[in-house]
Amino acid sequence: EKAATAGRSPPPEAERGSGQAEAFARAEAAVGARPPAFLPEAGADGLPVAGVDKAALERVLADHFVPVDLDAPGLRVHCLDPPILTVDGFIPAETCEAAMQGAEASGRLARSQVGAGTLGAAGNVDGSANRTSSSMLVGDAEAAQEPGLESLRNAVHAGARQLLRSPREWGATGRLPAPGGLTFEMLQVARYEGGQYFLSHEDGFPGDVALRNQFQRAATLLVYLNDVDADQGGVTHFDMLGVSVQPRQGRALLFFPSFQDGEADARTLHAAKDAHGLKWIAQQWVAQGIAPPPAGLNLDALGGRGAVPGLEALGGRGAAKPAEPAGASPAGFKKISSAPLKVSGALAGGAKRGAKKKAG
Repeated sequence: EKAATAGRSPPPEAERGSGQAEAFARAEAAVGARPPAFLPEAGADGLPVAGVDKAALERVLADHFVPVDLDAPGLRVHCLDPPILTVDGFIPAETCEAAMQGAEASGRLARSQVGAGTLGAAGNVDGSANRTSSSMLVGDAEAAQEPGLESLRNAVHAGARQLLRSPREWGATGRLPAPGGLTFEMLQVARYEGGQYFLSHEDGFPGDVALRNQFQRAATLLVYLNDVDADQGGVTHFDMLGVSVQPRQGRALLFFPSFQDGEADARTLHAAKDAHGLKWIAQQWVAQGIAPPPAGLNLDALGGRGAVPGLEALGGRGAAKPAEPAGASPAGFKKISSAPLKVSGALAGGAKRGAKKKAG
């Protein structure tokens, strides 16, 4: 059942950071343009797939986001559109424990940053008052140093490839994907101590940033590495959807920061609420490639989320139309709605990245 959310104001803690009013304004506009399909009966733990319209969810995922194996053990549904899913037991407890120990022992945990992604572009991230945790990236050097981190990375990547049933080509981790392909950004492990948080933000990038960087985030897979009691805070809260996910060791949270056409889905605005105790997570973003911008296009004049001149409107923001036949776009992605885009992101391959305008 489709329904629009009532307007929501930024939470009280928004005064601690910047950009919150703008983030909520974008999210409310996105909700108005494509009203979410809620599951009010889902409760804190979501519903099993048997308790929802599985065929409708499969269509939404395949036509608008990334196909998912809905028969995966432990999978539960918290929202139909945008899809918010969890998978209990995604990572074994012993792997979680070893990863936390490895991150501590590595000496590489540092103040978390925000920026334009983790595909190895130095200078794309910086500190922010909006995010106060400590974190580290798990590349080859870190994995070689700490076996617990290597085991975590291997388990997350293997599980993600099984869960995400996309026919697109997978590229090398940490490198821009081939045209129309997908890749894993570098895995990030984060630690929240008492009172730490990540204010409301999107994982997807504005159109001009995505074009500069030549990738957009197609999926976020967040894995909780330890249990956090309900009275200890630390939930992942989706501001416009009324969905809060409690950290449980080995549980994965899956959602989709952008549509198939590359436009960020601001309805997925979310926050890591203040943790009263210790909370550990691993964040795995899945990136999809974007073609280099047309020669002569002034990206600075796009205003972040305005129309991208000269690019085909691929659709994707309008309400889901399951019966609409899919057609191939020049960029190799399905045309999923006849409604024109306000921000487009003609998706295909890429090379060098640049600007920092988005929370990571």
